[in-house]
Amino acid sequence: MVLTQGLGKRSEDILYTLRREHEQGVYPVGGRFPSEEELCRRFKVSRSTIRRAIARLVVENRLEPRQGVGTVVRQCEQVRAESRVIAVMFPFDADNLVQVQDYALQHHYLLTPCSRPALDWDPVHERQFLLRVQAERYQGLLVCCTPVAPTNIDLLQVMQADGMRIIHIEPYRMSPPDGNYIYPDYKRAGYLATMRLLLAGYTSLVFAGAESDWPSARLFRHGFIEALDDQCGGYDPQRHYYEFPTYADRSPERHAALEAFLNTCPPSTGFVCRTNDLAMAINETLTRMGRAVPDDYGVIGIRHITDPVPDRNDVDHLDFDRVSGVLQAIDCITSDTVPNVQALLPPQYIRHGSLRMQDVHCVLVT
Repeated sequence: MVLTQGLGKRSEDILYTLRREHEQGVYPVGGRFPSEEELCRRFKVSRSTIRRAIARLVVENRLEPRQGVGTVVRQCEQVRAESRVIAVMFPFDADNLVQVQDYALQHHYLLTPCSRPALDWDPVHERQFLLRVQAERYQGLLVCCTPVAPTNIDLLQVMQADGMRIIHIEPYRMSPPDGNYIYPDYKRAGYLATMRLLLAGYTSLVFAGAESDWPSARLFRHGFIEALDDQCGGYDPQRHYYEFPTYADRSPERHAALEAFLNTCPPSTGFVCRTNDLAMAINETLTRMGRAVPDDYGVIGIRHITDPVPDRNDVDHLDFDRVSGVLQAIDCITSDTVPNVQALLPPQYIRHGSLRMQDVHCVLVT
């Protein structure tokens, strides 16, 4: 039976915990399962909340109520979805789609992709995809959730409570989820980008941001702020932040505002940019203004999961081996044990000559 409503968030959380403990052999087969009273004390919830979770475990044949005995633990049979299929939300191109699909096939699984850029953080279309995955009872889901309200976290909780293995592969909020994730470490990338500029000798640092940033871009900025706190005596938004004018390349007025700001930046200024495209725009504008990059000005950006691989790139930037994260997640989904993974992918530095080389080699210690 495919669920259309959850048990309630607290019951779902307890169900997931008890199910995982059952599969790990915490409760001896044939032994008595903890009573409702014991579980109420453990989880600090009401009996009705516990009963909903236990009822689901009985339906799943993990527990058996016996009159005069209580609830008895049954043999743990690995509960798998009816379809040996993994759904994944990821910005696939032809090459990495083939690589990931072949890897899933090696594990005797099929892969159903949902291309993230095609949805462009559309909660409605995302929900349609997730509902189809739920209806087909897939083995697992590698999910790149929309950060746009209304999010679909409620549906994911229902799917997880029904036994689907879910691993998040992109942050949809600033703090990690309670469940499984293999995320790019955007905060560390912001820290490394800032250290690159400092070790290259740029003394005046600016973060070029935008008025509406996704969690990945905000985490990147937090890494910048943390580096300034550690190395430069603190972060001052008046000196260290610039609100990049949206569509500056399409608006003469906004482009003029960008040039006016860059004219206020002294030589030896380094720019950490929220996206790779923004970094290239600043680099091109500085060059048109006759400013020397990288001799006097340094520019570094980052490529987010929704950003396509650029046809050309003139600036240094941070990136991640996201495909390796997807492959790790497939290993977890297809494992004989219940996934329990909280991992961060390290950033990779891609050099294109927009920073000076002075002492830069010292910074990438992983």
